[in-house]
Amino acid sequence: MRHTKAELCQMIQGYQAASPAAPAAPVTPAAPAAPKRKPVKASKPTANERLEARMQRESSRKREAMLAKVDEKCRKVVDASTGEQAEAFTERKEVYVAPTEYRAKRDDKAKLNGLRGLTPEDAARRDALLREREALEQALLADFEGFEDSPF
Repeated sequence: MRHTKAELCQMIQGYQAASPAAPAAPVTPAAPAAPKRKPVKASKPTANERLEARMQRESSRKREAMLAKVDEKCRKVVDASTGEQAEAFTERKEVYVAPTEYRAKRDDKAKLNGLRGLTPEDAARRDALLREREALEQALLADFEGFEDSPF
């Protein structure tokens, strides 16, 4: 069904005359199409960016390894019936010990090893002697507290 240009104009005018209530919308010219642009390639990372990314990956791996190691040290195998240290030929179960308890034991051991070359027992003995000496000095100072003005 092909129409001539004149027939199409008559059809349009007849449609507009049939519906005068509808205001004619102003015809705005279509905006010109934006010029086509070439896709921009993503820039390659610089040497510093590559180094930072590598260091971040390594630090996250080290952190995960450290957490796994701490988690492994916090597990303890105990006797299933008593909950004490497991012995040979008894039922066992794995118990999770809080990391703070593990760290506290480790820190106590480090405090005992104040001097290099001492065993933990020798260091504990030395610390006990020092504490005892300090207590004696405090007791002596308390006994002679009133004699500061003494000429001796």
